[in-house]
Amino acid sequence: MSSFAERLNQAMHKKACKAVDLTKATGVIASVISRYRSGKHLPTINNVFAIAKYLKVSPEWLLNGSDAPEWTKPSQGTLWDKDKIIGVQEELIKKFKQENEELRQKVKELEDYKAKKTKNPTKPNKQKVGFMKKHKPKK
Repeated sequence: MSSFAERLNQAMHKKACKAVDLTKATGVIASVISRYRSGKHLPTINNVFAIAKYLKVSPEWLLNGSDAPEWTKPSQGTLWDKDKIIGVQEELIKKFKQENEELRQKVKELEDYKAKKTKNPTKPNKQKVGFMKKHKPKK
């Protein structure tokens, strides 16, 4: 196998899928898949990953034929998926920790503001009394 188009066609044949199936599964437009299969265009990296995942082959094999297809080496794609999942999880955890710290800081600021805004403990009803004097019903 020498080209991406040949490897894509081989993987599609092995999985017994049509371009329509690949389009529905990956979201890559049918005309784009047609250009990939004819060798007129090379895919974007996102499309390579989506197609490789659906066809159950490694992206490396699909791009340059350096490995055997995944159906002969099932663990390779699985390891790639694990690595990708772990990377995404680490990013999410980092983002969560950052947002959590920002929220803690906002809560602290609100608590400090509330502590400054508390009523005078010696005259707790001063505001209420002033309101009642202003709006006392006329006799």
